[in-house]
Amino acid sequence: MKRALAVTFLILSYCISTAQTAYDYKVAEKDGKYIFTDAQGKPIEKLGAWDQIDSFTSIGVEAADVNRSGFLKVWKENKEYYLDTLGNTYRLAYELPDSPNPEIQALDLSRQSFDAFPIEVLQYPNLQVLIMYRLAVDNQSALAEIVQLKALRFLSIMDCSLSKLPSNFGQLRNLEILSLDENQLTILPESITKLQKLKHLDLLGNQFTKLPDNFAQLQNLETLDLQENQLESLPESITKLQNLRSLRLDRNRLTTLPESIGQLQQLEWLSLDNNRLKGLPESITKLQKLERLNLSFNQLQSLPESITKLQKLERLNLFWNQLQSLPESITELKNLVDLDLGSNQFSNFPESITKLQKLERLNLSLNQLQSLPESITKLKNLMDLDLGSNQFSNFPESITKLQKLERLNLSFNQLQNLPESFGKLQRLEVLDLYGNQLSTLPENFAQLGKLWTLDLRGNPLQTQEKEKLQKLLPNCDIYF
Repeated sequence: MKRALAVTFLILSYCISTAQTAYDYKVAEKDGKYIFTDAQGKPIEKLGAWDQIDSFTSIGVEAADVNRSGFLKVWKENKEYYLDTLGNTYRLAYELPDSPNPEIQALDLSRQSFDAFPIEVLQYPNLQVLIMYRLAVDNQSALAEIVQLKALRFLSIMDCSLSKLPSNFGQLRNLEILSLDENQLTILPESITKLQKLKHLDLLGNQFTKLPDNFAQLQNLETLDLQENQLESLPESITKLQNLRSLRLDRNRLTTLPESIGQLQQLEWLSLDNNRLKGLPESITKLQKLERLNLSFNQLQSLPESITKLQKLERLNLFWNQLQSLPESITELKNLVDLDLGSNQFSNFPESITKLQKLERLNLSLNQLQSLPESITKLKNLMDLDLGSNQFSNFPESITKLQKLERLNLSFNQLQNLPESFGKLQRLEVLDLYGNQLSTLPENFAQLGKLWTLDLRGNPLQTQEKEKLQKLLPNCDIYF
């Protein structure tokens, strides 16, 4: 008998996916082993069959079980391995034994404490994965010896107070994934340009104020993470990274983007969260393969009309800007499923949104809305609607026609009652009504059989009304 269970592989390294998105697989139990299947239940042979999967429980494998390196831990015959979604396996160890084990292909030393770079690592010439975390490795002469590990494909040196890399670092010619986040790097050695197999480079949380010129020579780079640095601008040379598919620049100091950014024709994910952007270059609309665009926490006052050229765009995050309206042309973004307009300056619902037929999630919280148009009912696929912290005094009854709605947030408005038609939202699972003026709720709340969370805190509900609701919704967690 097969028992299907959910597992999410978080895409945090190239060995799993260059686009850094998340894929849902299933785990099924068969003949005493655990196998992976796709969404249709078809076995994924390349992922193998295993005796145990990390933290496997009756409710499945949690997303947290995929560690930061992007691997899932699995066991077979009492041996532990890292597994990636290409089916590659790496025999795993967490410490350096007295005598080297030639079977070991992955060393995760993130649990160990060393005063300096552990040269014992060099006893594993076939090592392909090396992970170090919070080690005192900023000893250049010792760290320079790491180049002896010619087979290394994945190297993570995280939060190790590293201020520079050894000059011979480019000798790690087989390196495909390099993670150097949470260090103190300001420059990279010239030899890094020799890492021509490098596809993923993670420099999150360092101290770069500008991109080194030698970046442009990493021609095979597909993902580049420069979050949490001190970048004020991007060089024109970044456009030479013609294979780049994911570029993350969150939490820097960028005020503009180069016009040439439109030349990154393979880009699928561009994230610019928490910068100082006041506008976008027209060329951004040339990114024809872009699927995700995050512009939250900037100072944008408008979007270019030509944004409609981003025909593959699925997720657009504009949270916390200064937008008062959207270009009418936004209706042409036919593949958009997630639109975040929270914390802007909308006083009227942008009706052009209602033509986005594939939209599943819409956030308009923290604006100044008082009503919704009847045309919102055209959003037949909407599952998540956030209207929290607006100025609704009357419940927008048109919402009750959104038959696929599963999550609805109307917290911190001025609602005094809900209509009898509310019971039509029979797929609703989460309802947030925190901080309104509701003293009673309609009897047909009993029809909300799938509701499992209801937040009514901050409303003037009497004890009798609370008891009534608990009887109407016996399987729901209600917060008063």
